[in-house]
Amino acid sequence: MVSAKKGTLLRWKKEFIIADLDDRTLLVNSAYVDEIRAALKKYSDELTFEPSEKLPGQQ
Repeated sequence: MVSAKKGTLLRWKKEFIIADLDDRTLLVNSAYVDEIRAALKKYSDELTFEPSEKLPGQQ
């Protein structure tokens, strides 16, 4: 059986990671927090779809 996970590959400088704590948690250098947040926000905004008008039958 095939197993797949959705994910994102981020190519970044290694020095922002202090420790990889578990599958979902990284301890990062505080100097990079704003840069990381901005990149994640940009990525999230690119994946968000906002329809400009409602289709027939939608409220």
